[in-house]
Amino acid sequence: MKSAQVHGISVNRVNKRIYSIMPAMLIAICLVFSLNLRADECAGAAENYFRLRSMFIRWDTGFVGSKTHHRKRLNRFMADLIGCDIKTDYDFLIDPRLFTGSVDLSSDIIYNDWLYVHGVPDPEYIKGEIPGYEQLLRERVISKTLFAVSGRLVKFRIAESFRGRSVHIYLDRLRLEPAQKRAAE
Repeated sequence: MKSAQVHGISVNRVNKRIYSIMPAMLIAICLVFSLNLRADECAGAAENYFRLRSMFIRWDTGFVGSKTHHRKRLNRFMADLIGCDIKTDYDFLIDPRLFTGSVDLSSDIIYNDWLYVHGVPDPEYIKGEIPGYEQLLRERVISKTLFAVSGRLVKFRIAESFRGRSVHIYLDRLRLEPAQKRAAE
């Protein structure tokens, strides 16, 4: 059988060239998209937290068949976040007795009791940034100021027990940022 000729070139030869180039092009496109996704995940510390929270809510409130899927997605997302910065919302009350070494923080706000933050605070940052830090330590009373916790994610643990589901994050260079009161306009 003769193959069809278009402008003096065999159609079968053109198809073979296209099919031989196609897998290489698909692999290159996948690599470009995977690199772009990794760059977006480390983009903003607050955005990383809100994505983490939305993925946790999907896992926690999902249907029975979809919970394993959402847990795997959450695990993959957290593994990609290792080495990236994360900053929580202003949901944490600080107990000054905790600042003797490593810190374990959890939110007292009922809708945000799923997140546990562990790490060692940076002492110079805390003394310089928290207003009234020395007075706070002298009083030994839990502050009524809400704080955001930020730092670089070192490791994580996703827990599921009879108490419910939770995410434990371990931060390097843990920092606290007090919520500022906004002036009434």
